[in-house]
Amino acid sequence: MEEPDPEQALENYRQSLMRIHSQERYDRFLYSGFHVIHRDENRSIEQTLTLVEKAFGLR
Repeated sequence: MEEPDPEQALENYRQSLMRIHSQERYDRFLYSGFHVIHRDENRSIEQTLTLVEKAFGLR
């Protein structure tokens, strides 16, 4: 809020977030070939760790 035009700075920030979090970028990561583990609030930490271990061949 110390910018010369704080409202414009905030709008610029919002626009940047929209570009970064676009469906196109989401899909690019999802189909990149890297392991993706989606957040699931119903999954325990231990269950998530099991998914990570399987993804990296640690088990």
